[in-house]
Amino acid sequence: MHELEKVTAAEQLNTEDVNSCVLILDAMAVIRAHFEKRPPPTFAELGDAVFQFIIKQAKQYRAARVDWVIDQYRKSSIKNAERTRRGTDSGQRIAITDRHQKLPKSWSNFLKNSDNKSDLLEFLYNYMSTKETEPQLQIVITSANHAKRLSLGGQELMPELHCNHEEADTRMLFHAAQASQDGYDKVVICSPDTDVLVISLAAIGNGHIPPETCVGFLTGTSKGRRLLNLSKMAATLGGQLCSSLPLLHALTGCDAVSCFHNKGKKRPLSLLKSSNRYMEGFSKISRNLSPADFTLLENFVCEIYGSKEEDINLTRFELYKKGALPSLMPPNKDCLELHCMRSAYQASVWTDLGNQLDMDAAIGFGWEIVDGQLEILWRRKEEAPADILKVGVVTVYYILP
Repeated sequence: MHELEKVTAAEQLNTEDVNSCVLILDAMAVIRAHFEKRPPPTFAELGDAVFQFIIKQAKQYRAARVDWVIDQYRKSSIKNAERTRRGTDSGQRIAITDRHQKLPKSWSNFLKNSDNKSDLLEFLYNYMSTKETEPQLQIVITSANHAKRLSLGGQELMPELHCNHEEADTRMLFHAAQASQDGYDKVVICSPDTDVLVISLAAIGNGHIPPETCVGFLTGTSKGRRLLNLSKMAATLGGQLCSSLPLLHALTGCDAVSCFHNKGKKRPLSLLKSSNRYMEGFSKISRNLSPADFTLLENFVCEIYGSKEEDINLTRFELYKKGALPSLMPPNKDCLELHCMRSAYQASVWTDLGNQLDMDAAIGFGWEIVDGQLEILWRRKEEAPADILKVGVVTVYYILP
């Protein structure tokens, strides 16, 4: 995120600039940032505190409407496959049975369990459905299956906002695009997540959000809180680079796709920004990766590793001869192709705002079903010929295709 801010000399907005905006909040990010360390005693009090927080934010940023957007937590998903690999989806399962039920003592641990988070978000949706908002303020709340608008005069379902995307990241941009279609000319997206910044820039760059809409991006902690002028950032970067960012971000590591060890994003962003060939190619690559697409991405990864080779296996061999540690080498060609397939799939999910997703669509794009669960397919070939593997020459694993 900071690299994008640096290269655009990001301009900040004042609250006066976003008067009567639609403020879009990432529900779970709000809960973690404001209600994880010192939560209220009961679930009902948590519901009251969250609702008051929404109203407070609306007043602070002079919003005409606030959208509370949730994640969905599915057993079989590309994001869950990466969570399983990292071991980040844990925590004891605790059901919410009553509004006056006390919050678990191990509240942080409670929030590590996906089923607990699903129950919590559904509870908050139902609890806030009983509330009345303030004059001149609309609050849109979401659940796994519905979106509902609350106002002083009552409430109504909003079927146009039904979306089965798993992540709040994309759902927030779906809400932003819908708000601009409804005539709102100012939208503020609130998130600490680089994914959301990248998706937002792409949504502006590819026209999902019209250029006449002023888009702000509210991010950072209390001391470093800043309201970025995302419309100006997108204009500085240009439409083609903005459209290229989702694939770059996925390729170099995100919640659903692993990263290249110790490579970060600074050099890849610089490489992309300085090459019309890469920008044009990245912006056009779709979910279905062609041989030419893979060749382009393979060349790019070779450059990330500082090699002039265009073949990733030759880059690996070059690094091996220089004495590079195995962990600092790129994946071989078979593994890299699967990685690129996952990256292209994730980038397409980010950019296909509002499209209803087939939950099994990821199969064949670098994931597979194992025991009913979606898991990462790391390779399709043996790491070395069988006879060599029997000998146990470990270093061969890192230099052969």
